[in-house]
Amino acid sequence: MDAAVIEATRTVVAHADPPAVASRLRDFATLARDDPGTSSCTRLGAGPVAAGARWRATARFLGHRAVLVFELVRDEPELIRFVGAHGGTTATREIALTAGPLPGTTRVTHRARVDFHGEERLATVFARLALKHEADGTEAGLRRLLDA
Repeated sequence: MDAAVIEATRTVVAHADPPAVASRLRDFATLARDDPGTSSCTRLGAGPVAAGARWRATARFLGHRAVLVFELVRDEPELIRFVGAHGGTTATREIALTAGPLPGTTRVTHRARVDFHGEERLATVFARLALKHEADGTEAGLRRLLDA
């Protein structure tokens, strides 16, 4: 059975250069702190944050509590990607970084994608609305985080 997919994309401009922004956003715990759907996030393991680093995040989505383990799967100067899974759901958070409209600024495009597999596919109608609402909160959280 194919997966049902929902996505939401938001873009903000940070008042810092791309390397500074990337260093803040590549730690999933920092990113999750301003995410309205995440209630806790803990790094698993130690060492530098790099591809392969993992975090355990507790989130509420559609009225349910889910624990997802996110892994930093792509860590490049212009693209950061985290992938997490819980049951029949795979969540991807991708952050694209490009030069902003003014010197010393960065355009940050945050894309959230949720793939529902099997019986989880039945949730997609409600999940579209919930993800849009969560994406709006994530956009506000990114603005707070990056302008701090």
